[in-house]
Amino acid sequence: RVGTTTGVEAEAFGTSIELSDGQSLNAGIGARFGNFYGEAGIDRDSADLSLGGLTLDATATTYSGTVGYQLDLGNIEPYAEAGYGYTQADVNLAGLINVEGDGWGYHYGFGARVPVTENIAFDVNYRHRESDVSFDFIGDVDVTTDAVRAGVLVDF
Repeated sequence: RVGTTTGVEAEAFGTSIELSDGQSLNAGIGARFGNFYGEAGIDRDSADLSLGGLTLDATATTYSGTVGYQLDLGNIEPYAEAGYGYTQADVNLAGLINVEGDGWGYHYGFGARVPVTENIAFDVNYRHRESDVSFDFIGDVDVTTDAVRAGVLVDF
């Protein structure tokens, strides 16, 4: 899945920083059990912020497990899901300072799949993620992302 990160917010030392636009990439493998499904996935979210000529580049890679429930309504298959994962983050300020961190967090979302063939479906979804990331030299930072994504799913 490829998507647009509609909002990234980080909070540390009582201060909130918002990065309004970014990109989100997702890949996963899973299995279905009736209307329930499980998935192991990897997400890569990135966002940029420019302040007076300085650029802040933030990237987060999350490895997660997700469980969900999907309805089969014929031409559309709506679903809701939730999961837990491990995040590795990297923040670069103006190409001069690079700070890395990692931590655990949760996510939830909803979406709909539209079957094209028996094994291929289009997918559109929203995912909200909150992670508590511990950065070198900075400490714990609460990182929140909201992403709207679209993609193609292939069943084997």
